[in-house]
Amino acid sequence: MSHFGPNGQDIGKRLMGAGYPFHLAAENVAAGQPTLTGLIDDWKKSPTHSRNMLLKDAKHIGIAYEYKADTKFKTFWALVVAAP
Repeated sequence: MSHFGPNGQDIGKRLMGAGYPFHLAAENVAAGQPTLTGLIDDWKKSPTHSRNMLLKDAKHIGIAYEYKADTKFKTFWALVVAAP
């Protein structure tokens, strides 16, 4: 799990590649939390992750979840907050 996509692209390059011109973008990633509530609670406890979730100028939010039973952590999460 990483903040970089398969081609080494960071969040900014991935947003631009998706056609989303932005002036603000932040990303949180995590693995292993079985529930969304537990995930948000963990991110709240982290100053960096909490700050990303509370960006006052953010206009859009997206969250992704994947379950992979054959992996150590099983659950994988990504959150993007951004503004055009």
